[in-house]
Amino acid sequence: MSELYEQALDAIAPHCKGADSKEQTLNRLFLKHLTNSKPHLLDGAPVLSLRNVVTTELSKPKLEWARLADMDVKKRAYDYGGHIVIVRFRGEDCLIDGHHRCRHWVKHEDKGVHTAFVLEVVE
Repeated sequence: MSELYEQALDAIAPHCKGADSKEQTLNRLFLKHLTNSKPHLLDGAPVLSLRNVVTTELSKPKLEWARLADMDVKKRAYDYGGHIVIVRFRGEDCLIDGHHRCRHWVKHEDKGVHTAFVLEVVE
């Protein structure tokens, strides 16, 4: 298994429910994101796996990443470190894990740089 792919799965492991695997959790979070934020991408959305994603690390200013987040001010905002996780599908970035951190960065106007795992879907 790709080392970066495995690290991305480890990053979302806290979101696993019951006996779900990390890969099942990735797919649950991906579909949740598409359903709630990008329904136009739902049709034909793949089941993500090592076979159809290329995983890289990408660094950008934190406030640039924050544009991808749900910025509901009533929701939690804290930065506990670690990479955020992005799925790039059909040219659009989907923030799968990192909403709390992004809200924190915006709240504190954090101008630093952050590295994300980017899982790009290869169709």
